[in-house]
Amino acid sequence: MPEDTQEFRENLYNVTNHNGYTLRIFEHVPGFYCDKKPLPLTMFNSTDHQNNRVFPIHIADQVGLGIPVKDANGMIIGIQIRSRLPHPKVRYTWLTSNKQTSLGGASAKPKSQLFLKNSSTVCLTEGFFKGLAISEHFNATTIALPGVGINKDVEEQIKIIQLIQSSKIKEIKFFFDADLSKNLAVLTQLIKLQKRLYHTLSGVKLTTVIWKLNLGKGFDDLLFNLKHGESLTINDYKQLTINQFGLGIKTLLKRLQPKDYAVNKQGVQSRVKLVDNHLFNEIFF
Repeated sequence: MPEDTQEFRENLYNVTNHNGYTLRIFEHVPGFYCDKKPLPLTMFNSTDHQNNRVFPIHIADQVGLGIPVKDANGMIIGIQIRSRLPHPKVRYTWLTSNKQTSLGGASAKPKSQLFLKNSSTVCLTEGFFKGLAISEHFNATTIALPGVGINKDVEEQIKIIQLIQSSKIKEIKFFFDADLSKNLAVLTQLIKLQKRLYHTLSGVKLTTVIWKLNLGKGFDDLLFNLKHGESLTINDYKQLTINQFGLGIKTLLKRLQPKDYAVNKQGVQSRVKLVDNHLFNEIFF
C-alpha cells in the first residue's frame, strides 16, 4: 500500500484534476479521509477552476499488499490488505478510514471476487489468490469468497455469471483448503453451502475437489509446490459428487472419538482438536 506522503497527495490531486474531478470524490471512500482545514492550492503546483483552496485527501496507513476487489463490471468496490507479517493473527483486512474523523469511510462489506472466463464450469473457493490461481489454471469462471462462512452473495454472483456469460453453468466445483480434516467449522460451512445450492440450482452438478494436505494447504499452494512444468494428475486430487462427499464426511464423523471434538452449550460442534490425516485419506482416497 502507498504511504501517505506529500508526493502521493500531489499525484492524487493532479491525476484527479487531470480527469476533470475534484478531490471531493474521495469523501467517505473507505481508506481515504480529508483534512478539516483547507491548504493553499499553490502547495500543489496546479490550478483549481472552482476556488483557490483545496482540502487535501489522505490515505489511511495500513501496511501490506493492497488487492483491489472488483465486481462483475470491473468496478473496484473495496481494497483488501494482505499482511506481510510471517505469522499474523489476521492475514487479511480491509482498507478503511472509519477511525478518522474527517470525511472518512468504513471498509466495504466483504463480498466475493468474481473472475470471469465464460466457462460452463464455475469454481468456488476462499481468498483472492486462490481464486486467481484456480481461474487461470483451469481457465474457468471462479468465485472467491472473502471467508468460508461469508457466502450469502453466492447466488447473486451466479445470477450475474448467467447474465453475462454465453456459456450455461453445468457444474460448480468447490476448492476449499486441504486441512478440512482438521477443521469441523469449515466442513460445516461447506456442507451448508452445498445443500443450499443443491436446492436452488436445478440441474447443476456440485463437485468437491480435495487433495492430500502434504501437497499444499490451499490449491494455490498445491500449484506452487509442483515442479516446474509438471501438471496435476488424477492422483494429485479427487473430484467427489455431493453424495460421495456427504457420505465420506458422515463416515469420518462416526469414526471420531468424543475427545476429538468439543460441543458448546448450544450443542453445536465447534472445533476439532485433531483428526488423523491418515483417517481422512483412508476414507476419501
